[in-house]
Amino acid sequence: MYIVGAMSSFSESSQMMVMATHGPADQQIRTLDRQRPSVANHKESSTTNKDARVIVSPEQYINRVELHAQRDQAKYLHSGVNYLALARFLQSAKDYAPCEKPVMEHACLVVHIISATEKRGIDLFTSDQVQKHDAIPAQDQNVSKLFFIRGHASRQWLASLGARYRLDPEFFRRHREFVPSLDHYDLPTLPSASLHIITLRIMTIYKRKLALSAFAVRKSREDAEQIVRKHQQNLGIRGIDGESIIRRLSFPDETHFTVEQAITCCGKKRSGGWQAFIWLDSGRNLVDQFFLNGRFNPSLGLDADVHCVPVIQHQRKIALTEQDSPRLDQESLHTTRLPKSFQSSSVLPFQYGSFLDPQVMAADLMYSLTDLFSFAAHSECQFLNMLEIHIAKTTKCTKDEMELALDDLKYIKSLLEDRIEYLSEILICVRKRGDPRWPRATQQAHVAVVDDALKALEGDFDHLLQRSKNLSTRCTEGASMITNGAMLEESKKAMHQAKRLNRLSLLAFFFLPLSFATSVFGMNFKQFGQGDLSVWIFPLVLIPIFTVSILLTFWDKVVRCVQRHQKGAGLTTGFFN
Repeated sequence: MYIVGAMSSFSESSQMMVMATHGPADQQIRTLDRQRPSVANHKESSTTNKDARVIVSPEQYINRVELHAQRDQAKYLHSGVNYLALARFLQSAKDYAPCEKPVMEHACLVVHIISATEKRGIDLFTSDQVQKHDAIPAQDQNVSKLFFIRGHASRQWLASLGARYRLDPEFFRRHREFVPSLDHYDLPTLPSASLHIITLRIMTIYKRKLALSAFAVRKSREDAEQIVRKHQQNLGIRGIDGESIIRRLSFPDETHFTVEQAITCCGKKRSGGWQAFIWLDSGRNLVDQFFLNGRFNPSLGLDADVHCVPVIQHQRKIALTEQDSPRLDQESLHTTRLPKSFQSSSVLPFQYGSFLDPQVMAADLMYSLTDLFSFAAHSECQFLNMLEIHIAKTTKCTKDEMELALDDLKYIKSLLEDRIEYLSEILICVRKRGDPRWPRATQQAHVAVVDDALKALEGDFDHLLQRSKNLSTRCTEGASMITNGAMLEESKKAMHQAKRLNRLSLLAFFFLPLSFATSVFGMNFKQFGQGDLSVWIFPLVLIPIFTVSILLTFWDKVVRCVQRHQKGAGLTTGFFN
């Protein structure tokens, strides 16, 4: 009896200690957990109802992210301090003033409905249709969906998608890693933690008609990081959803610059299908948004002549294939102003998977993402092609351009080193075939299609990786050639200068004895009416002095000639050699 009472007292005291140890954040987490429906109490329910019950409200989703961000490192092994920036964004109640200029409707969310038995459907949702999307009933079984988020998304959209589909907040955090926050050095993470959330990089090449000066190119490279940071901080300020995001700007030469953007993907298995979420940086027209509205460095002189190079994807017999008219949003339909300024990635969600097998897509999630990987590989190939041309041009520079050429090769090599690291990560993901928990094809015919597609991707990315390494090596070799050429030019200049000094030495050899003799006698000869000495004494004195000068100047050669003479060689043979 006493033991039971003691144990009861100890249990109560331990519970009080636990409650005192944990803060209000933990109490709120436990409260939210109580609000979650218990799966054990509803084992008899259908799968569809089970999926519906786990849906939490957007407010609860935001609270969970905020509570995790409050878990500090002093109490928790799995601290949430790296979620502070995302939590602040989701909790932000700041409403930016709407844009004064009328803007065209932009599809912030594009949903592809994929079924093995029915034709694919596409739904478009603009920035103000969050409630319309939330009102859509839960999907049926045996249906898979692709969700494309285009451009900078509002907090309402992120909270709605995260709550409705129980998305891992890490998906949003990794795509928004450009937000200024304390650096915890946790990204990029290990390969095992990157298979369920994949980040692809898209390179868009822009061309200008008016070439920049060498000084402007160098200044642009120096200011690129600051320009991009300012652009990222101003996202959403104009009150426009779907603005395109820029990760990096690079300036390979005077007429080209490139924009690097990201595509973040994650997927999850559900009953009878899967759901994949793809967040693209490309949204609204980037040239109209960024370059023509004074949000770029005005010293670069960017104008309406700026246009981007489309990403060319090679498909067999593409010119002979009939393609259905894509369903586009209002902004994409009105391209009369700047038709050459639209990025290929901005229309990717509307025509995605045109050459993929719909039945295999419904069965295999990784196969459904192969079009994204292929698009990223083709953009990478075009970027490397441009760099290769510039490397070949730079290595053929003249001697007056050597300094600029070395700067260009050093800059391009830094770009290539970054590409090598990125391609190595993507190659690991392709070889692992994504997250092992993703649905995979089981039918033999489907498995063969998936294997062929992934082997082709693996070969493409391996080729791009090796090519990037080769180009990096060419930059190093080109810089060495230019450096050696510069050293050779300096050696030639030194040799030419030495020859000129040798000539001066010879002239001094002839004139110094003459100066010495004239200074001694002062030209005081009786033939000139001055002095008592005869003028003929001057050559009598000059010749011995001149002979002594020759012996002193070429003493080492005189010694060698004497030695050869002692061996039977003539005295004058090779005297001046």
